[in-house]
Amino acid sequence: MINTCDDTISDILNDCDSYLFFYFSATWCGPCKKLLPLVEEIDNRNKNDKLKFYYVNIDDNDKLCSSCNIKQVPSYAVVKDKKVLGLDTGSDILKVGNLLKACLKDHNSCDKETS
Repeated sequence: MINTCDDTISDILNDCDSYLFFYFSATWCGPCKKLLPLVEEIDNRNKNDKLKFYYVNIDDNDKLCSSCNIKQVPSYAVVKDKKVLGLDTGSDILKVGNLLKACLKDHNSCDKETS
């Protein structure tokens, strides 16, 4: 998973060929710490070169968090062509998997928020 910040986000979002998975977290957040190694495992097992994983520390990235409407952590979003295809929250790894499956299967049918 690649660390990102407000200074590099423009370059990352210009990658219109890829799906971008953003994991919004905080160093002080217990549920975030629990979920992080599981998300990293998904990233490490990822065989899709059109899916890239990014870690976003919310305390250092106000602009990105605001543009993705992040209200709580952990949160995760799938972005393609500078559009948020899906956004969800919580420390359940199944929710992460469901969001990825829904957005990668057919990004036109991926809801803005998944439950």
